[in-house]
Amino acid sequence: MDPTPSDTNSTPSAQTSAPSKPRALRLPDNPLPTVLGALLVLLLGFALTQTNERISRLEDRLTGVEDRVNERLTAQDAKLDEINLKLTALIAALNATAEVEAALDGRLLDPNSPPDDEAVN
Repeated sequence: MDPTPSDTNSTPSAQTSAPSKPRALRLPDNPLPTVLGALLVLLLGFALTQTNERISRLEDRLTGVEDRVNERLTAQDAKLDEINLKLTALIAALNATAEVEAALDGRLLDPNSPPDDEAVN
């Protein structure tokens, strides 16, 4: 069996004569979806980066606000301590007066009247 001329064209050497590029390096027939896909990935990366930067700035601002609030609370605590000391001193001074003793005995209108237990007798 002699090879016919049509059989010689289908030999493996004839089929591999054109070098083919790897699939990753070949441009597609329609490059528009590829370009749009790459653009979408770039925009998504940009948006995520910008969001991260905004969150960082917001955290910095909130830290500053928190520090100012803590300073105010510390100042308020100091004022409350001062008021507490003044009230304690005033209560101690009032407890030493006869009016408070009369009020505790129920003699608010006339502090010179005798206590209720003596008035009943």
